[in-house]
Amino acid sequence: ATGPDILLAGMTDGPGIKGNGIIRARSAEEAKEVVKLYHDNGYEQIKIYTSIEPEILKVLAEEAHKVGMTVTGHVPALVDDARVAVESGMDMLSHYNRILAALFTDKKVSDLGPFFMVDNEVTDEMVNDAIAFYLKHGTVLDVTLGLGVVRTLPKGQVMETIEPDAGRMAYELFESKRFRAGTGEKRAKKLKQNIIKSAEVIGKFYKAGIPVVAGTDNFAPGFGLFLEMESYVKYGNLTPLDAIKMATIIPARAMGYDDVTGSIEVGKQADIAILDENPLENIDNIRTVSSVLTNGNYYESEPLWIAADFKPTRD
Repeated sequence: ATGPDILLAGMTDGPGIKGNGIIRARSAEEAKEVVKLYHDNGYEQIKIYTSIEPEILKVLAEEAHKVGMTVTGHVPALVDDARVAVESGMDMLSHYNRILAALFTDKKVSDLGPFFMVDNEVTDEMVNDAIAFYLKHGTVLDVTLGLGVVRTLPKGQVMETIEPDAGRMAYELFESKRFRAGTGEKRAKKLKQNIIKSAEVIGKFYKAGIPVVAGTDNFAPGFGLFLEMESYVKYGNLTPLDAIKMATIIPARAMGYDDVTGSIEVGKQADIAILDENPLENIDNIRTVSSVLTNGNYYESEPLWIAADFKPTRD
């Protein structure tokens, strides 16, 4: 099928009704079987979900590392500590709220609440200590700022006020993606303050040399990456080039593919997005992709949008 090249991460979760998916690691033996299953099928990562138990996390990480796989995902609820998750073998952490919990060494993730960045003092000492920890372990941060930004949508407003291309999504996605309930005005304001402060600290992490990748989440398929990149510039005090690197060479390096892709250089794969306007002048121009080169083939964007039942960029 026509589409992007995908490096696969195999998700696994723990026991109980909160466990997500059908691939479960509920014992050390199951954990070993899960890693073997995914590795034998060409997966390159294990993705940890929320119900994995602490000792099982260690087994999954150890087994994955033995066969050259990396470990990514959520800080499990029973681990409840970003630093412990990393020390247990996680190479990458997902979601800014779990990542930034490493600032608070005296608190668990579950104790922090939804507004912990604005409800607590965050000192330079705390930031520098978290930076030193992540740098020491070489942790990759998959922050998903865009998800946090979308969650600031006030009740009664359309999603386009935050994600300008939301109305272009395939109609089948409207009910679960475009038509968001939103939140109360007071809560929306505080959520925005929280995400801005979170982005500022993530910007400091990036400038200190921690690999931050432009991850997405399940809110605006096809456009979430654009919003993610824009958010780093608008709220994280980073440059458009920083944001572009987060979506290109940094993830390529994190996955060990930086000698193959991630930048335009002689000898690398010609995976290229061609834009009508310069994103270095305005990061919003990252949305002006008019065509792509991939696997030796040239594709214009408009027919691809239409084929996926999305509205084209131009009427």
